[in-house]
Amino acid sequence: MEKEKKKLTEKQVINILSICLAVCAACIVVMLICIMNLVKENETLQTEKTEMQTEFDLEKKELSEKVTLLSNQLAVRIEAEEEEAQKKVPSGLPVSGKIITIESEPIIIATEAEGDEIADDAIENENDAENDEDTDENIVEQEIPTVVFGVKKETQIVAAGAGTVDSVEQIEEGTSVKIDHGNGYVSIYLFKGNPKVKAGDEVLRGTLLFEVTSNNAKFSFQVLQDGEYVNPMDLMEIRG
Repeated sequence: MEKEKKKLTEKQVINILSICLAVCAACIVVMLICIMNLVKENETLQTEKTEMQTEFDLEKKELSEKVTLLSNQLAVRIEAEEEEAQKKVPSGLPVSGKIITIESEPIIIATEAEGDEIADDAIENENDAENDEDTDENIVEQEIPTVVFGVKKETQIVAAGAGTVDSVEQIEEGTSVKIDHGNGYVSIYLFKGNPKVKAGDEVLRGTLLFEVTSNNAKFSFQVLQDGEYVNPMDLMEIRG
């Protein structure tokens, strides 16, 4: 009986060991499968990561190219707008052709005084009333900066900048052509001749305003900036 019990115990031990080995083998197989799956998933992730990085780099490159293109377009547009705005500044030479002389000769005109000027003049005129009863206390003299050109026959008087002809008037000095440049500047051309433009005409820099038909003719040029006369010599692009 003891021998049979001993054999039975050994058989059970062998069975238990077999089961343990089988379980271990199964665990190893499962672990190998898991490892293989993890390796495969890692490879898939790496592939996806590489593809995403490639796509990101491509999008980044495309975006950079678009930004560069837009920047260039903006720079071109700003340059064009600045160039267009510069064309409206009356800085061009208002004469095309033979110029004999260029002189800065302010014109003195009489205008009605306003505000404090009237009061100041009134006080002065009260003091001098006995000596000069005919003095008009509302009249003051204004000096207008003017550039006078001496020009030869067949010279053209042209617009110094792009704009709209505001008025064409006959005055004591001849014909006055006034051009509003739409940016606070107004240029005035005074010449004894027949104008080639009329009020409302759109002009460009260099548009013909008058033709000079006699030698040693005089032409006067004035500029207003925001309603105040300025020296045209400070604006004109004169080349020596």
